[in-house]
Amino acid sequence: MVKTHKSSRFVLYTLENIRDCEDIILQILDTNSNFTSGGKCYLCEVVGRYEYNNIRCERDLTDEICRQNEEIRRQKRKIERLEKELIKERNRTIGTAFVVHGKWEIADTERGSYIRCSNCHYDEVDGFSSNFNYCPKCGAKMGGSEE
Repeated sequence: MVKTHKSSRFVLYTLENIRDCEDIILQILDTNSNFTSGGKCYLCEVVGRYEYNNIRCERDLTDEICRQNEEIRRQKRKIERLEKELIKERNRTIGTAFVVHGKWEIADTERGSYIRCSNCHYDEVDGFSSNFNYCPKCGAKMGGSEE
């Protein structure tokens, strides 16, 4: 006799034991022998009701896990699609973003004359060049009309 269920066990029963058994009997094999009490002996593979139904529960849980994994994959694809749309929308609106304009102006003070941004009055003197196309502090685009 081969074991057919992972939670089953083999027991020796009489016909009365088989009839009164509350466990699920999967297989019965006549052993051609008798118990000392005189009853015929049968080798039975039995499994408890909970353990027998547990296999079905495992299948149900496995199916549910597969369904949930598919739902997660579907949601992940949706998120990726929305992120791509968001990136496209950002790229589209970057070209139309509000641009601050300014110009380099000469400021005269007691420490001397220097160049500063007309938008934020950035006036870094050391290594500063009015050849910049934008202000290093506020990002104002230089050379255009002030807005």
